[in-house]
Amino acid sequence: MSAKHPFSKHIPSPLTNKRLADATETAQATAMTIAIRWPEFVYDTMDPTHKMSAETRRAFTEKAAVAMEAGLVATQAWQRLWIDMAFGRVQAKELPQKIMHIADTSSAPARRRVKANARRLTAQRLKGK
Repeated sequence: MSAKHPFSKHIPSPLTNKRLADATETAQATAMTIAIRWPEFVYDTMDPTHKMSAETRRAFTEKAAVAMEAGLVATQAWQRLWIDMAFGRVQAKELPQKIMHIADTSSAPARRRVKANARRLTAQRLKGK
């Protein structure tokens, strides 16, 4: 009989640690992006005669593109899961992990874009643009 550590069920798995790290990195990049874009968004929306800035247009376009990409990825992953379940390739105990995988893959496009925006906007801010 192997002796288990009494708190072993409470120690996060490496996959959980990666999800937490990804979420933290994404949250920081999101906050940076919002902080840099917010003044321009407010200015663009307060005056109806003001022409929308290129950055605001880019932000709105990116949101639509990310939503479409994430929706497509999630739909494909759900279809794959349903097919696998229909043919008995998924056991009940695997289902929570499979659903977390769908959440991870469908949020990847947004994570990728928000980190890229934070890098780009921070670089612009440091250059003084």
